[in-house]
Amino acid sequence: MRYVMLCLILVVSAGCVTQYAALNEYAKVQNQFVMGMSRNDFYTLAAPVIQNTTSDARRDSQFYVDEGRKFEIVYLRSGWISDGASTDDEYTPFIFVDDVPVAKGWKTLGGMRVTSTDIKKAEAGATKIDIAQNNNGSGGNKYFKPYCPPSKYPIYGCD
Repeated sequence: MRYVMLCLILVVSAGCVTQYAALNEYAKVQNQFVMGMSRNDFYTLAAPVIQNTTSDARRDSQFYVDEGRKFEIVYLRSGWISDGASTDDEYTPFIFVDDVPVAKGWKTLGGMRVTSTDIKKAEAGATKIDIAQNNNGSGGNKYFKPYCPPSKYPIYGCD
């Protein structure tokens, strides 16, 4: 019986360590991401975060092409909230244009769509979850308006 309990504790503990490992790795590198760095440098920094994110907590990248430019949004696990769901407030998006990271964060994408607060409202019996969809007057893709930092690279959507 003691052996079974010990095994059960080890299995549960291993899951907890794995869950927080990605967050610890993200905390180590979060300030090292530089807009304009190479794609390979980005993935070298992001590799420990991605490798330590459990498969059920990973979020697929999004891709699209607009006017010949390739856009990619990569999500890294950067937080964890005990609500039973993987919501936007648990990830940090990195936006690539033609394989160059040009922006980071939800503000660039018009804000988070579903957060842990929305989950709590739903669990409390709220009849409606408000999901913000702000197009920021971009005139283009309503879900993507890039932040326009000073850059030697031309950024689509920046004036």
